[in-house]
Amino acid sequence: MADDTDDRHNQENDEEKSRRELRKERDREDEPDPVHEDPAQRLGDLDEKLEHHDYPTTTEELIDAYGDQELESQDGTVPLTEILDPIDNEMYESADGARSRIQGLIHRG
Repeated sequence: MADDTDDRHNQENDEEKSRRELRKERDREDEPDPVHEDPAQRLGDLDEKLEHHDYPTTTEELIDAYGDQELESQDGTVPLTEILDPIDNEMYESADGARSRIQGLIHRG
């Protein structure tokens, strides 16, 4: 008799757990799709261009050179100009510095 009660209790726990998981999954459907995790994928062709750019460089120089370059953001695809325009003219010592700043602005947007 105790085994039947334990089995019934375990089954109820499993059913409740399944209902919670379904609710969590349903709630996640409303979340925006994540931006690609791989930095090179996120920046697309711009990543390689940044690697071959002459450093040090400034925000204005990056906009002049690559402003029309389209990048993925959580709001869709936007040109680099829209991402960098709101910030002051900053100095970047390397591709990593420029990439990091751009990615931070994309994530914040």
